[in-house]
Amino acid sequence: MDVMDGMEAARIIKEKYKDTKIIVSSSSAETGQVIELIELNIDAYILKSADKNEIIKAFDYIALGGIYHTPKVYEIWKNYKENIATWHKPLNKRPKFSSREMQILKLLFEGKSASQIGNQLCISYHTVCSHKAHIMEKINVKKISGVIKYVAEYNIFPS
Repeated sequence: MDVMDGMEAARIIKEKYKDTKIIVSSSSAETGQVIELIELNIDAYILKSADKNEIIKAFDYIALGGIYHTPKVYEIWKNYKENIATWHKPLNKRPKFSSREMQILKLLFEGKSASQIGNQLCISYHTVCSHKAHIMEKINVKKISGVIKYVAEYNIFPS
């Protein structure tokens, strides 16, 4: 089984078990991570620097069916939502993908692992990883969750 990060785990949990509550506790208030996790509809994002009362407050909100994000996290989200128009790349500035990159991009979006993609396309795991690296470089993301977000945001594979 492939190892996954918390972002990928949250995405899978929310897809398969929509009613499951997810509370993220992180020392990171990095803008990209905050936005990606909140867009996955997590129920709480609590910074590890939060005090006991804030943690209790978060659990209380969630128990009542609400969501809770620590003030710093909420501020990042609020700024993102207020400035969302400036965060999108114009259509003519988006990178061009080769046909093989598009195949791999689609399979990644479908949740396939590098091994599964390699088997399906009859190419080596290392070739898949090389294509993945090129895709991630072209769209300037560091994690596969950023690739998934990019595909969804720009509706690259409309249903």
